[in-house]
Amino acid sequence: MAPREHWLPPALTFNSRRPTLVGAALEPSFPSDFSGRIAPRRRRLRLKDYDYGDPGAYFVTICSHERVCLFGRIREGMMAMSHFGEVVTETWREQMENTPNTEANEWIVMPKHFHAIVLIKTEEGGSRAASTRPLPRIINALKTVSAKRTN
Repeated sequence: MAPREHWLPPALTFNSRRPTLVGAALEPSFPSDFSGRIAPRRRRLRLKDYDYGDPGAYFVTICSHERVCLFGRIREGMMAMSHFGEVVTETWREQMENTPNTEANEWIVMPKHFHAIVLIKTEEGGSRAASTRPLPRIINALKTVSAKRTN
């Protein structure tokens, strides 16, 4: 189904990754908040109806706000971590140590983002996940604890 189109007045701009509009144009419709401003709809990053607590290997990427080089810089081909990068590293290690039946042996902190492969294991002889926390809770805890430690 094609999106509805609405006329946008000249020189209308909105804060998103879309180009700034300079003249009159037709754009797909966006939901508006109560103040009448046009708010772009965020793309869903998770699969609908998928249980991220299920056993399996998950590739995780966490980006810094506005993709700023917050976690460090690359110098002479090596990552030189900032205080924020060190906090993320320490917090990630603690999260993995304190989450039973979950492993993340492969992970890396980069200047603008963090990658990890998280393995959620099954119970002995079963198909059900043995981890006490699903992936979204692990990631939310990492973000929350890291933010509290740096602020």
